[in-house]
Amino acid sequence: MGSTLQTAGLAHVAMHFAFFAVLGLLTVFSFAAQRNQFLAVLFGILLGAGTELYEHLAFRSSIEFADVLVDAVGVLVGAGVIFFLRLARVRNAASS
Repeated sequence: MGSTLQTAGLAHVAMHFAFFAVLGLLTVFSFAAQRNQFLAVLFGILLGAGTELYEHLAFRSSIEFADVLVDAVGVLVGAGVIFFLRLARVRNAASS
C-alpha cells in the first residue's frame, strides 16, 4: 500500500519533457568536449530511467516506459538545441 504519484494527460507528459529538455540543454551546454557532452546526454537518459525505477520501488507504482521515452526525447531535444546553436555560431564565424 504505497502513495500514488499519478498525474495524467498532456500536463504530465509536458512536465517530463520540459524538465529533461532543460536538463539536457544545461548539461550539454556545460561541457565543451564532445565526449563529455555524450556522457551528459547518457546521464540524463539514465536519470530518467532511474527516476521511474525509484518511483516503482518507493511508491509501488508501475514503471511507465512512456515516461522513460519522453524523458529521453526531452534530453535529446535539449542537447540538440545546444548542438545546433553551436553549429550555427561556428558557421557564422567561418563565413565572417
